[in-house]
Amino acid sequence: MRKCRRTKGERRRALVDAHLARVGKTMAENAPLFDRAVAVNAKFLIGLMVPPFALLLPRVFWRRPQPLAVHMVFALHFYAFFLVLFCVPLVVMDVSGLMGGPAVPPLLLDQVLSAALALACAAYLYVAMGAVYGTRGVARVVQTAVLIFPTTWIFLIYRVLLLPITLYTT
Repeated sequence: MRKCRRTKGERRRALVDAHLARVGKTMAENAPLFDRAVAVNAKFLIGLMVPPFALLLPRVFWRRPQPLAVHMVFALHFYAFFLVLFCVPLVVMDVSGLMGGPAVPPLLLDQVLSAALALACAAYLYVAMGAVYGTRGVARVVQTAVLIFPTTWIFLIYRVLLLPITLYTT
């Protein structure tokens, strides 16, 4: 007999239901506290994305050694760009909703936006690496490709951890 696996949405809902049962509140009663807590945690956890990325940089740029502070500033600058860039689809969705269109994009639009954001991040990395590390040519293209995947994973881990951390700290 095969075990039935729960979807991400079902796992999230189970976490929320367990939290509500633990604190003895309804979703409506808990929403204001949760919303404030998630806003605080989201800001705090953003800073936690920088060190893992900064620690990858010396391995990618091993031929051009730099102090760790340079890598930390580069990572911080990159994630600042990354987060501002991620605001663009939110504005697009809000404007769409105000104009009578769907506030939440259809799956295809979401996939196109995600790909566009990834390409914009890769373009930014490519330009920034040239300015900070002085890399050129094929090496710079390869380094960009190598770094775009960990940035995506670090962000996904951030997103996955945000809900349980917020639930268990409220």
